[in-house]
Amino acid sequence: MRKPLICFTVPGSLMAGAGILMALEFLRSFVHGGGMQYGPTMIMILLTLFGSFMALTGIILHILSMVMHEFKRELIAQGGLRREGKA
Repeated sequence: MRKPLICFTVPGSLMAGAGILMALEFLRSFVHGGGMQYGPTMIMILLTLFGSFMALTGIILHILSMVMHEFKRELIAQGGLRREGKA
């Protein structure tokens, strides 16, 4: 609720960036006749996918948090936020 951009988007972007750097290194070695190594390739794919999903989740949670705070602010300003038991 407080800082989803810092908690999700920053680590997710770093993971996705690491996966993309690994992909570029893989492509470079593959073009020059290197073999395909399954371990690093799977790590590259997982880092890229998980990092991308994490970054997008952080952005979506940030937007939802902003909407919820704005809605609460509007309710308070209009006097619509009351405790139960009061009429």
